[in-house]
Parts: sequence; C-alpha cells; structure tokens
Amino acid sequence: MLDIDTFSHFIEDNNLIEKKDRIVLGVSGGADSICLLHTLSRIQKALEIRLFVVHINHGIRGEEASRDENYVKKFCEKLDICFFSFHYDIPGIAKEHKLSEEEAGRKMRYEAFESVSKDIALKEGLDYNKIKIAVAHNKNDNAETILHNLSRGSGISGLKGILVRNKNIIRPLLAFSRDEIEDYLKRNSIDYTRNILRNEVFPILEKNVNSNVINNFYKSSKIAAEADEFFESSAIKFCEKNLKIKGKYEFLLDKEALLNESHIISTYIIRYT
Repeated sequence: MLDIDTFSHFIEDNNLIEKKDRIVLGVSGGADSICLLHTLSRIQKALEIRLFVVHINHGIRGEEASRDENYVKKFCEKLDICFFSFHYDIPGIAKEHKLSEEEAGRKMRYEAFESVSKDIALKEGLDYNKIKIAVAHNKNDNAETILHNLSRGSGISGLKGILVRNKNIIRPLLAFSRDEIEDYLKRNSIDYTRNILRNEVFPILEKNVNSNVINNFYKSSKIAAEADEFFESSAIKFCEKNLKIKGKYEFLLDKEALLNESHIISTYIIRYT
C-alpha cells in the first residue's frame, strides 16, 4: 500500500532525496503526477526541501489542456508551491524535427525541466546539475517499458526497465502500482483531471496469466538491472587487463582472452570497446 511511510522508506532506501534538495516536478494533472506532488509536499518540511512544479501544455487537446493547466496551478496554490507552465506546439515541433508527437513531447518536457533548473540555480547560486527532476513513472509504466523492449528483441539492458534514478532524474513512485496510486488519492480525497487510457495488454495478462503481473515485471526488472551492472563491470575489468591503447585511434585487444570469455560477457566487452 502507498502511504507516507512506505513512500519515505523507498526514497531513503534508494538515496533519491537529501535534506535541502531543490526538486523540479513534472505534473500533468493525471493521477500519477498529482500523487507525486501531494506525497512530496507532505515530506518537504521534514526534509527541508523545496518543490517547483512544471506543467506542459502540448497544444493538442484545446480546452481540456487548459483545464488541466488551471487545475495544476490551483493545486499548487493550495499547497503553496511554485508553479511554472510552458506552452508548446508539439504537432508543429514533431513535424519540423521529423519526430513522433510522443518523442517531441518528451524532448520539450525535459527542455522545460532544464530551463527551470537553470533559473533556480542562477537565483540561488547552485549547480543546476545537482537540482533533481522528479517524474511520476510507476510499476505499470515499468512493466509497459519492459514489454515494449522485449517485443523489440532487447537484451538485458532493455529488460531492466525504468531506472529509479538516472543522474539527476528521480522516480519516487516506481515501487508503486497505478492501483495503489489511485487508492492513495481516494483515501486522501484528492481528485485529478483525467484517467489515462492504457492498451489492453496488461488487463488481459492480469486476467488470463497472472493477477500479479505488474509486480512480477518490477521484480524482474530489478534482477535484470543487477545482472546488467555485473556484466558491464566484468567487461570493464576485462578491458582494463586485456585492452591496450596503441595510438590515438588504435587499440589492441587480446583475442585469445576474449574467446575464453562467455558469449554474454564477450558482447558486453565488444560494446564497451
């Protein structure tokens, strides 16, 4: 169950937030991001952190998008949290840069996060790379990512799914399912602007294969992440011992040593070199 204690323990166990951190949150107005905003707001005094909310209007859903923006703005005012909104013509940007609208939206979101981070850093004399960006990915998102990568023939790197932390990007809700998130909002009498319709794959799997499929994907992703880290570390150790630099663009790799390694370690070695 998602509550403040389990949420705080997950943050502490994964070293996601330190005292006096500045955190930029992406908040769309959907269940996941509203839950992230509310939970972080409840621990901000104890951790002496400051929150800054970024909302993106993608220029796609007209009045509905404006309602989302106003909802998030009012929610922030109620919690006394700084609010920043950005308006983009995502369809136009996607066409100009030959991207899908999803890719263009993600690109502009992270540009907005970086812009706000730089603004905070300038005003407070901080290194903007140390300002953390919190996004609301959860167990369901992780499972969907793994299934997508698996369908594309991904190796172990793809099966590790979404990382709980990637440089300054943190995901404090990654250990919780969408059901747990919606239950948290219900228990705390918090409304949100819309439910995001997902494809039918996971409901089918939950009904016909295993009702705990989302949690099982999460567990598998953690194992895959540990395996990926082990193989990468083994490849680095091999190269430190068997890879010699002969010139600026010339390297010498011990072929016999490489052939003695297992196939999977060899693929990591070749990728590393």
